[in-house]
This record gives sequence, structure tokens and C-alpha cells, in this order.
Amino acid sequence: MRIDRGLPRGAAISLAVHVALLLVLLIGVDLMSPPEKPPEIEVELASNPGPPSAPALQNSTPGPTAATAVAPDAVEAPPAPDKPKDTPPEPPPPPPPPPPPPPPPTPAGI
Repeated sequence: MRIDRGLPRGAAISLAVHVALLLVLLIGVDLMSPPEKPPEIEVELASNPGPPSAPALQNSTPGPTAATAVAPDAVEAPPAPDKPKDTPPEPPPPPPPPPPPPPPPTPAGI
């Protein structure tokens, strides 16, 4: 099997480019620092020290009431179907027949 001359050269160039790219990414991430946070400002909530608010007013005339809904007549549910009768389980299959007996031994001299 013969290796082309350009193959090792291409592999070396690819390795150099990958290493350079990795270094640029690692160094670039270190150089990029997040922007500084602005200083925190303390804020006080000033409540309005005026007179207490007036209680909620109620309407002197009542509004219209909701109409009563007519309920539908109750309908009895149909009776539940009868439970199906259990069928007896099928009997297990018969056991397999025993293996045939081994052949009778033959005398060695015959």
C-alpha cells in the first residue's frame, strides 16, 4: 500500500490550523472580560403621607340578578352490561413422548 506524498503534508497543515484555532479561542476567551456592573443605587420608597383613602363606595340600587338556570331532567343511566362468563382454561398440551431407547450393543468381534 502506497501513501501519497500530499497526505502527510495535508495532515500537518490541518494539525497546525487546528492548534492555532484552539489557541486563538482559548486566548480570546481569556481576553474578553464581562463588562463591569454599574454601581448599585439605593432607592427609598416614599409613601404618600396624605389622608387615608376613602372606603370603597357601594351602589345604593342593586344591579340585575342572574336568571336561574333550568336544570335538565335527571335521566337514569342504562344498566351496566353483564360480566362475561369466564371460559375454562385450555388443558395443557400432553407431554412429549419419551426418547427412543438406545440401540442394543453389538459385539465387537462381529
